Amino acid sequence: MGSPISVILAEITMQQFENEILSAAPTSLKLWTRYVDDVFAILKARDVDGFLEHLNGKHEAIQFEMEKEAEGELPFLDVLVKRVGDILVTSVYRKATHTDRLLDFGSDHPICHKKSVVKTLWNRAERVCSTETSLTEERSRLRRVFRANGYPNHVVIRWTVPQRKETDLGETRTATTRISVPYVRGVSEVTARILNKNGVTIAHKPSNTLRGALTRVKDKILTV
Repeated sequence: MGSPISVILAEITMQQFENEILSAAPTSLKLWTRYVDDVFAILKARDVDGFLEHLNGKHEAIQFEMEKEAEGELPFLDVLVKRVGDILVTSVYRKATHTDRLLDFGSDHPICHKKSVVKTLWNRAERVCSTETSLTEERSRLRRVFRANGYPNHVVIRWTVPQRKETDLGETRTATTRISVPYVRGVSEVTARILNKNGVTIAHKPSNTLRGALTRVKDKILTV
């Protein structure tokens, strides 16, 4: 998988494999959807084992493992799918080992990264939760999680309402240059605002890295 073309070839192979196995499937499927190497399928319970055997008998290098629904629920990526009668409802799924630890608001990272954490989780809740009840529960949980990770209310509340588009602000600036610079707390944000007015977009990167720390330790050991 080291070559840039490997991902493309893998996807082409899987699409061809899907066409072959689905066209020759011993049973009809109500749904088959795949994201990379995760598949969500719906078929009759009596046909599940036979269909799995059909999948694993086509190519010795492509083998599937199966997870069945339990009590009408089945996780798929970060979505929990629940069967209620003939309807599928969705909510956000977290593994049992999930700790609710986020990028701490007091950590030495650009404020834009911290705002992105809030925005991303709010947007995920809006897109994943299919019912008002699950959305309300997810919003309540997120507020508790943000509070536990030090996020102030004004940052959290800002992303609970729709944000205005850039055109609504009457701004038509287009960044022509993008540069990456080490992040310095209290300085980088001011510098980014100034450069942005002149068509330069700043991408912050850590000033202290694990590689740099290990290199310094190695140098010290060699000079002793």
